[in-house]
Amino acid sequence: MVLSKKAVQITLLFICFFPVIDWLNGFFIYLGFSSSIGSMYRLACFFLLLFMIIRKGFYFRSYDVFTILLFCSIWLLSLAQTITLGNDQSSLAYDLSNLVKLSFWIGIPYFVYQNKEQITASFFERLFMMISSFFVSGLLVPYLLGIGKSTYVGAGFKGFFLQRMIQQ
Repeated sequence: MVLSKKAVQITLLFICFFPVIDWLNGFFIYLGFSSSIGSMYRLACFFLLLFMIIRKGFYFRSYDVFTILLFCSIWLLSLAQTITLGNDQSSLAYDLSNLVKLSFWIGIPYFVYQNKEQITASFFERLFMMISSFFVSGLLVPYLLGIGKSTYVGAGFKGFFLQRMIQQ
């Protein structure tokens, strides 16, 4: 099935807001609120991407087969590890969270590959400029306001992107 150019572009635009969502998630954690906005957004993006990939279909070329094998193998290995090690529910939830993250980043290039005829170079340039602008703004605004966390004393200012990791 051929996806419309607009559907492909909307999916990629939805995904490119990750820096903004990560920044908001870190900001809420910085303020002392427990926030799962990043996890919920990541899960929504993962299922959207999975839906769009399945909707487009597979042609079983070498890249298709490689991606499907990679995706299935990481999920099966994680399941085997959980069963073999007898992990508890919290370990399983942590593993699933990491699997969704990994699968998502495997799925993005595959989605782009699948829909390469629908994506123009100028759209790609605008998309990367948006992502870059979001990251730069997410670093500069907290820095200029003097809020956020630093990875090193006096250097390596990260704003709110690493807030969850630093807080733990």
